[in-house]
Amino acid sequence: MRILCGQVITPDEVLDNSIIAIEDGKVVSLSPADGASVDVDASDKTAVPGFIDLHIHGGVGHEVMDGTVEAIRGMSVHLAANGTTSWLPSALTGPWDKMRAAVQATAQAMREGSGGAEVLGSHLEGPFLNAARTGAQPPDYLRPPSCGEMKRELGDLTSVVRYMAVASELPGAIDLIKELCAMGVTVSLAHTDASYDEARAAFDAGATSLTHTYNAMRPLRHREPGVLAAALLDDRVTAELIWDNYHVHEAAARIAIKLKGPDRIALISDAVSAAGLTDGDYFLGGQPIRVEGGLARLASGTIAGSTITIIDAVRNAAKYFPLRDVIKMATLSPARSIGADDRKGRIAVGYDADVVLLNRDLSVDAVFLKGQRFQGAIK
Repeated sequence: MRILCGQVITPDEVLDNSIIAIEDGKVVSLSPADGASVDVDASDKTAVPGFIDLHIHGGVGHEVMDGTVEAIRGMSVHLAANGTTSWLPSALTGPWDKMRAAVQATAQAMREGSGGAEVLGSHLEGPFLNAARTGAQPPDYLRPPSCGEMKRELGDLTSVVRYMAVASELPGAIDLIKELCAMGVTVSLAHTDASYDEARAAFDAGATSLTHTYNAMRPLRHREPGVLAAALLDDRVTAELIWDNYHVHEAAARIAIKLKGPDRIALISDAVSAAGLTDGDYFLGGQPIRVEGGLARLASGTIAGSTITIIDAVRNAAKYFPLRDVIKMATLSPARSIGADDRKGRIAVGYDADVVLLNRDLSVDAVFLKGQRFQGAIK
């Protein structure tokens, strides 16, 4: 297949009037237009790598915590229709049997196919989090950090876990972080009241991410800068960012990006089951939530995830930053943070041909999953 594009963002450079050639699901060449016939004429479109969502709990009425492969597949189709071509189904804190079912459904979708965006592994946001910073996490199921407990409860499914959130200040957390890193799991600090020094110790132990930056964590203060300052100043750390204009003020988002640079910011959705649907009443991990004006809240008023997909975050960020940088935050940076940048996050020879064609208004025109045009309705 040959796709003629008006622009291609790789995301390291922007190429004009170029052809992406694809064979067997991989990009085999990227070259200037040569006047020969093409299979897809997108000469008025911008081609970008498929978006990667590391942190998402639900969409179009489904939840990862439903624990069914049907839920994972329904979300995968929804994501592909919005330009997200790879993702990590994110399990909330809950009873181990519920979390196990979520990981099992993720594993099944990985083995058998998702019908849409590729599932890259499981993300566990819990249960080893701090009750003082629960946010929208169900507090009744929080547990002291223990890799042994996780292995006992998940068994062989432990190998499916690719990304895990931990509150680093809890007793046993540093040992857990070291064990998870030795297993190849990317560790993110989350729902944490860690001090600056406690967070630094976690990063020295191998943690390399910060979950939904600014949210559910000790705030930055001038005499105790906390986990936020430790993460924003550490070049080893990738910071997740929910740019939905609810979770983070645009000025705070811009500060984080200016400090970290696009190489160390991962745009995420943190979406819930209401994403892609209308305002109304939904659930998040068994907790009732109410969505009004696209903003999801628990009955207590706590913000409970978002209703966006990554393309919405891209459009919000592109008001302030060059599109090339924004695309990197939605593609290569998240891929790198979980060690998937050997085949994801770029339009480059040898990489998976996950390609999204964007219109000038940054709406999604077409999506290619490993070179196959996605046939679902583009949102």
